[in-house]
Order: sequence, then C-alpha cells, then structure tokens
Amino acid sequence: MRRNKLYLKKTQQQFIAQQRMNEMENQAKQAMMNPHFVFNALNSIQQYINTNDRISANKYLTKFSRLIRLNLDLVNKNLITLEEEFEKLKLYLEIEQLRFGEKLKYEFVISTELETDIIFIPSMILQPFVENAIWHGLMNMPDKGKLMLSFEKENGSIRCVVEDNGVGRKRAAEIGEQNSIKRKSYGMTISQRRMELLQKENLDIPEIRIEDLGHNGHAGSGTRVTIHFQVD
Repeated sequence: MRRNKLYLKKTQQQFIAQQRMNEMENQAKQAMMNPHFVFNALNSIQQYINTNDRISANKYLTKFSRLIRLNLDLVNKNLITLEEEFEKLKLYLEIEQLRFGEKLKYEFVISTELETDIIFIPSMILQPFVENAIWHGLMNMPDKGKLMLSFEKENGSIRCVVEDNGVGRKRAAEIGEQNSIKRKSYGMTISQRRMELLQKENLDIPEIRIEDLGHNGHAGSGTRVTIHFQVD
C-alpha cells in the first residue's frame, strides 16, 4: 500500500512538472526565444524529472521560467538597462551550464564605472552572439571551453566584448559541412530585425566587429565580438 502511494505521488509530481514545462514552452515562443535553446533546456530538465531529481528539476524550472518572464517583459522594448541585460544573460548561461556542465565556464567582467541601472542599450542584440559562441565555438571543442563577457566605457560609448576560446569560425563551418548541419541562426535573425527597427526609428545602430583570434585569423583559438553602444 505504501509503495503504491509513493508511486502515485511520484507520478503526480512528474505530471505537474510536465504541465509546467508545456506552459513554459508556449510562453517561450511568445518571447521569441531560440527554439533550439528551448528544446535543449526542456530536454535537460525532463531528464531530472524522469530520474525523480525534484530539487534539480525545480531549480532549473524556476530559472527557465524567470528567463521567459524577463524575455516577455523585454521583447517589445527598444531599449533596456545594462542591469536587465546582465540578468538575462546570466540566467541564459546558468541554464546552458545545466546541459554542458563543467565543459562550459563563463566570466563577467564589468567596469565599476558603469551605472548599470541607468545606462540603456538596444534589446535583443547581445544574446545571439553569446549563443553563437557556445553553439559553434565551444560546443565543438573536445575539452573545456570558456566564455568571457566584458563591459566598459570607451570614448563616450559602452564597449561590450563576447570572447570565447572555441574552435573558431572557419573550423566551426567545416564541422557544420562535415555533419551536414545548415542551421540558420534564429537569434541572429532576430538581432538583424532589431537593428533594422532601430534604424527606422532613427536610433543609434551598434557598431559590431568580429575577429578570429588565431594566427592570421586561421588557427582555431577562438573568436572575439566587440560591440559599441552609443550612450548619452
């Protein structure tokens, strides 16, 4: 009798968690979140549910729901504060660590000069570059990878750097060809649309520079994306 009660309780908990995941998946679509990321995040959470690891499942369900709510709040805003951007990026990276574990290390380097709660930047610009660094640079590495995000003032603008020590763009493209992967970057498409919208509304367009960090741009030792946001 006790065994049956425990089984029923476990089944009920899994059913409730699954319902919550389905609701979040629908909300994620409304928030224009990358469907590949959503699928992988929910799949990782599902594994915790299936192994009855309720503590880990609830922990990451909570993080994922917070990220969705934040995206829903920010998706229709042209400008968001640096503080909001940091919160969104940190939640995203914490969830990605669920899947990659120790293989993914990341670091934020934020200048103390930045008043993050009153500095505004265009929304939905940075995360696609962070996603690309993980998916195309670090995911293809056999060893541990590291992602660094730095933010500082520079000549009246905010200088943001997304740097990884991954395989580099050339090698990532070769691996994609070998595996017949021709995945269009959903995040980059959204980012492009956002910049077109900023242009239409006569707002400053971020200056973006992408560099290969290997010898003469050929060796696979990472990529650096530098983005300058003009601020008042």
